[in-house]
Amino acid sequence: MLLLRTTRLRRRGCSGHVQAAVRFNCYSAPLAVRSFYAVAVQASGGQSSGGRAGGGWRRFFDWAHFRRVLIAFRAATLAASLYSAGYAAGVSYSARDPEGTRKEQLLAVIRNMGAVNEDGTPKLMAMSSQEVAAVRQVFPKVLRAARAELAELKAELEKKMQVDKPSAQEFADEMKQLESARVQLENWREDGFLVLDDDSPNAFVHQFVPRIIFVHRGLFWRQALAQLDQPPRVGTQVTVLKAGNVWEWVEIKRVLSASEVLIRCADGSERQCAVSELRGVEKREGVVQSNEQLGLLLGHELSHVIHNHEDDRAAVLATAAGCQLVLLALLDPTGVLSLVADFCTGVLARFAVYMPTSRQHELEADATGLRIAARAGFDPCLAPRLFDRMAAHEEENSRQTGRVVPSWASTHPRSEDRAAALMEAVQGASELFERSLADQAVQDAFTSFNSSRSGGVSRFFRPR
Repeated sequence: MLLLRTTRLRRRGCSGHVQAAVRFNCYSAPLAVRSFYAVAVQASGGQSSGGRAGGGWRRFFDWAHFRRVLIAFRAATLAASLYSAGYAAGVSYSARDPEGTRKEQLLAVIRNMGAVNEDGTPKLMAMSSQEVAAVRQVFPKVLRAARAELAELKAELEKKMQVDKPSAQEFADEMKQLESARVQLENWREDGFLVLDDDSPNAFVHQFVPRIIFVHRGLFWRQALAQLDQPPRVGTQVTVLKAGNVWEWVEIKRVLSASEVLIRCADGSERQCAVSELRGVEKREGVVQSNEQLGLLLGHELSHVIHNHEDDRAAVLATAAGCQLVLLALLDPTGVLSLVADFCTGVLARFAVYMPTSRQHELEADATGLRIAARAGFDPCLAPRLFDRMAAHEEENSRQTGRVVPSWASTHPRSEDRAAALMEAVQGASELFERSLADQAVQDAFTSFNSSRSGGVSRFFRPR
């Protein structure tokens, strides 16, 4: 940082006051900057009292605080320009080939999740699998319920705008977000989901690939390595540990002895391996064990779309990055304080802004997802058990890995906290559930009545 100290001395032979000394902090100010200000001071020293107005103008622009504000404003402007340029480039790139861009982004998201085969193709569950059938059965109901939930939110916001007309403009942005979510949900197909063959219990939506829910097979069941419970047999598929703590599927080609076998690897190579190094794979239950739990999970993901959480998180990250850029522009890059401030700013933005915002979004999506599941006809009293099973899975995973992630360092709240928060929201969701059952009973009765009438009339037109 530049430290300027100006004193006013009466120049010998002159009646005016001029700047006579400028002191710099030699440990912080770069040489080029010190030289520049030395020349400026020397130039101002040749002025007489008649240039007092010009000296005041120069003193105003030499003021350290004003320069800092000017630099900060310029850095913020550049950050906004970079954001706008990137956004415009992304929109232009997507508009040239919408389908190709969507496919490319879809593959990129799947690769980032690690759900790809060795040849780079996505690891997807078969369309005839039980996991895909379960999602296919529940998701259309949840999607229709999400549209109804969004319509009710819009109606409530319109009432607020009519009652509180002076504040109607404040609700305009929220109404715009709800309208954007409505367009997404209306164009969302009932088969708009992918079940990835991934062992982690996870589901998510991604802002780069709208109108698709990614569901992991690990939500329904997961694979766990276990010791072989019987002697190895030729042709058996087992796993063996490779370099980098990665388990590889291999096939037993020959049993050499009671403690050694010949295995064939995925690349076609063969090698000897000790039986103690082999592991079998057993199937264990996942966290989703009922349609109520799956309905809550899918409703949770659609709630992120309704509340525009992905764009909010992107805005938080962009704002934090812009503030960090402004701070870097103000600090001297050669100083130790600047290095510490640069490091601490990123950490502070992540743990004090981004992660708390993300945890709040998850709780909001839980509450809205419970309402959506209730509208879809799933008992809200059974749905929160999903997080009880999630907590048990997290505890088991912590025992195996020896790592426990504190809640303040996670983007998601503790599963116990989420379950407790949902139990408080069950009463309100139960009213929606009862209304859904009543509507479904009326619809079933109407359908049955029409079917009976159709059958009674059509019998007169059957050929004899």
